[in-house]
Amino acid sequence: MTFAGRLTEPAFGVLLAAGLVIEVAATASRHPVWPVGAALVLITAAVCAAALLRRRAPVRAAAAAVVLCASAELIDWQSGQVGQPAPIACLALLVVVASAVRYLPAPAAVAVAGGSGLVAAGTVERYAIYLANGIPNARTATLVMVTAWLVAVAVGLRRRLGDTRRQTMIDEVRRHERLALARDLHDVAAHHLTGLIIQVQVAQLTPRPAPPR
Repeated sequence: MTFAGRLTEPAFGVLLAAGLVIEVAATASRHPVWPVGAALVLITAAVCAAALLRRRAPVRAAAAAVVLCASAELIDWQSGQVGQPAPIACLALLVVVASAVRYLPAPAAVAVAGGSGLVAAGTVERYAIYLANGIPNARTATLVMVTAWLVAVAVGLRRRLGDTRRQTMIDEVRRHERLALARDLHDVAAHHLTGLIIQVQVAQLTPRPAPPR
């Protein structure tokens, strides 16, 4: 991993922590904070944790992120909490989705992309209600969510295809190396075997000395 790659994950963690702090402050400014607000903050924190663990436990992290964001949407629908899942939770979910589409087996990747698509669709439906009620920034939030989900899936697919091409090239190089090694071994073995056969034939043609009388 390059130096820039080693810095990416800590920077992402700092971004998630900052977004979580902002979400806590925003939740505290609304009433009532307990228990709905506290539950939403915990869900947001769990989604951020899943995003940070996406490389160690990709399947569990992806499943947890999708289920938790869907739970936040259900709480939004039931309690009227505006803007759930939280923006930082949406960002964490999209990162998990891109990683899952890239690394997971095809069936699991499709399931994660589809589940997150349902979350995105629910978010769009909710923001459409906000837009109809005249809530500010609802249109922008809707466009951002749809575009971000499409970008996350596209980035994951592009990197997946790149990884596949790279692995195919590596396998091809290894195959050529194995064939070249097999040819070299065959030539060496054939050379030595030919030498042994010639020596045996020469030994058979050489007259044996007469036994002493």
